[in-house]
Amino acid sequence: MKINILVIGSLAKTVQSYLKQRDVLVNVAAISSISSFGHLEPGHYDVVLACVLDGEQVLRVWPGMVVCEPVMNEQGRLHLIPLRLEQAGAVRLVERFINQAPHRSTEHAMSSQQTVDDLAQVARYKDELIQCVSHELRTPLTYIMGYVDLVLEGEAGALNPDQAASLQIVSDKTRALVRLVTDLMSSGQPGESDLLLDVVNLGVVVKRAVQMMRINANECGVTLNAVTEPGVGLVLADQDRIGQVLDNLLGNALKFSAPGATVTVRVLRREQYVRIEVEDTGIGIPPQHQIRIFERFYQVDAAARRQGGLGLGLAICKQIVEAHDGYIGVISQPGVGSRFFFELPEVEAYVSASSAS
Repeated sequence: MKINILVIGSLAKTVQSYLKQRDVLVNVAAISSISSFGHLEPGHYDVVLACVLDGEQVLRVWPGMVVCEPVMNEQGRLHLIPLRLEQAGAVRLVERFINQAPHRSTEHAMSSQQTVDDLAQVARYKDELIQCVSHELRTPLTYIMGYVDLVLEGEAGALNPDQAASLQIVSDKTRALVRLVTDLMSSGQPGESDLLLDVVNLGVVVKRAVQMMRINANECGVTLNAVTEPGVGLVLADQDRIGQVLDNLLGNALKFSAPGATVTVRVLRREQYVRIEVEDTGIGIPPQHQIRIFERFYQVDAAARRQGGLGLGLAICKQIVEAHDGYIGVISQPGVGSRFFFELPEVEAYVSASSAS
């Protein structure tokens, strides 16, 4: 199987080289002006890869084309950012095909296999160390939190206001530490065997998550809305894990939204996938950071770090969604807001894929 791709813009040669190594049929044109599109027939291509500037021109000239921005990540894989939200499913399928296509150079693949194995072993050791340290930290922290709460409740005698205020700070900071340790413990790569899968209605999961977040939203002065598209199907999922993803995305949306802003959660159906979007009108994310925010311990800037957290939340979300055979991404514009989304296969599509394999 081959797909016909047109690459436009400054990354044309880099992407062309990458795709040709994977035996993908590529037509490359480094075009920067809208007038140059005239001689190109859109029907000859399955998808267009373009930088954002050229992509906007393609959207206007070829409104029916699948257009996305190519970004090379640190692992040397091609990541595609859809410029049309409704075409995210098609873009995802193209990305999976490209990155799963075999490299034509077998000799190169064999020579690099040892390096890949070594890196995987280092990653396993690192995960084991994090899990061990996190587990040992969590037990004493839980005891500290429990005993401080008992003292605050007056079990050890009455407290004056200054003592109560000081102990409340200790309690709050201890709970923050417990949350960080929990994030560290959750940062190990979850596989399907770690999930408690069941048929789940994501509309119900979203409704519950939004209800639990309304108090926080009110405290932040943010309006929180939920919209479920009619006819959305069911998914095979671990409800608690997907709830964890939603809590993280909603928490981030509230954290980076100013009073008076709006956060909207949508449940949509997209090409045999169920899609959840969390859209805010907050500070947005610069383009150069969008490809890295799902990496462990990565934070956009010092302001994000001051908000609290280790930069693990989105990485954990990515691991959970991908363990469900799903896809997670973000579309954002600084000063306008961000739209985080993830998609899980409908239960019928999941069963069909499992039967075929």
